[in-house]
Amino acid sequence: ITLVVVDGSGVDMHYLDKHISLFPNPADNVFTVNSTLDIIRELTIYDNNGRAVLRQSVNDYSGQVNVENLTPGIYFVRMMTPDNIVTKKLIVR
Repeated sequence: ITLVVVDGSGVDMHYLDKHISLFPNPADNVFTVNSTLDIIRELTIYDNNGRAVLRQSVNDYSGQVNVENLTPGIYFVRMMTPDNIVTKKLIVR
């Protein structure tokens, strides 16, 4: 059995997830977001308690994010494109 998650627009979210990346992960000071499908409008980083700790406009297919002021730990990076939202886990060292 294969489970395919599709949002309201009919986009296969697993497919979309493969085309938006962040690296390096774990990150020390800076990481890069990259999309091969669509422009990333903005991203928000949330801590493990769901609090937004950093918000940044990207408005491009890639961009760098400075996380040197974040406490080491696990975060969730929510990236918004014009039509979709993708969330990925980020480890900050």
